[in-house]
Amino acid sequence: MKVLYSFLTFCTFAASLCMASAQEPGAVVEANDSTGTQPAVQAAQAGQSEAVMPASPADKVQVAPMPAEVQNTQAVRPRRNDQFGLFNHLGIGIDLISPDGFGIGVGACITPWLQVRAGYSIVPWQITTWPVSINGVGTAGQPIAYDVKLKNRDIHLEAGAFMMRHTGSLMFDFFPSRKSSFHLTVGMLGGSYDILTIKNTKPVDFGDVGIAFYPGGDKSATNMQRINLEGGNIQISVGRAFPVRPYVGLGWGSFVPSKRVGVMFDMGVEYNGGMGLYVNAKNIHGELRRMKLDGPGLITLIEDVSEKPADASVIRAGDIYKRISNFPVSGYLKLALVVKIF
Repeated sequence: MKVLYSFLTFCTFAASLCMASAQEPGAVVEANDSTGTQPAVQAAQAGQSEAVMPASPADKVQVAPMPAEVQNTQAVRPRRNDQFGLFNHLGIGIDLISPDGFGIGVGACITPWLQVRAGYSIVPWQITTWPVSINGVGTAGQPIAYDVKLKNRDIHLEAGAFMMRHTGSLMFDFFPSRKSSFHLTVGMLGGSYDILTIKNTKPVDFGDVGIAFYPGGDKSATNMQRINLEGGNIQISVGRAFPVRPYVGLGWGSFVPSKRVGVMFDMGVEYNGGMGLYVNAKNIHGELRRMKLDGPGLITLIEDVSEKPADASVIRAGDIYKRISNFPVSGYLKLALVVKIF
């Protein structure tokens, strides 16, 4: 009887241990029966036989399935390098409004807060060509005619206005947050010196006519500059002091839009050293250089061409030109259509 009683007691303890394991997998259960019997592990070490009572269907724990939303979230959870966006998205753009003409560009993500883009623009136009009569009368129907005294000489020119120039850019856009469309941009613009060039389209016989000016207004012989008229060509340009210009500005939009198609707007300033009138001129040593006409130099040029001292209106115009040409920055505005590639 003692053996039977001990066997039944052990079976009861084993059954309770199995049910506890089914409810809490991996848990270690330690228990003593009411009669002072040892745990199952000690009984096994003593050489006693073990028996496991199978759990009833009612004792099985039903595990609820994982919600579909959680499964989908785990399935599309991005990897760490995707979250930082290291060149994992690419976009292209076409300029709709730009001071640099027709342009295209490409941009990529570096981080969620930083993008880089590079572009190329071209202005390939010859605006117009018109006959210009200096100290003469233009023919009927000509678009523009000038009656200007050039050292008592009648010289006929056919002149054209040209805007052929190229511009490259490299920009970095900083976004304050992942979802922000507002950005701060810094970068560089580089390309042609001149924005607009006016020159004769056919060679002209200038004879012994010479055009001189004096930078800074100093009319000493060593400071004299003569505009180059060799080959019967003369030109004057509106241009910049530097071909490479730093840029800083603000904007809205991204070159790599969140959707497939978007727009990007930029507004800022470029440091170009000052806009002004430029000519090809030779000094007293015969060295040919591209030179900027400053305010006093422009006044002396007008005096040399007209062969009389400048009046008050010319001096006032020269002073206004001097202030404008010495201003080292100019505005920049761009609107682009952008497309996300991937």
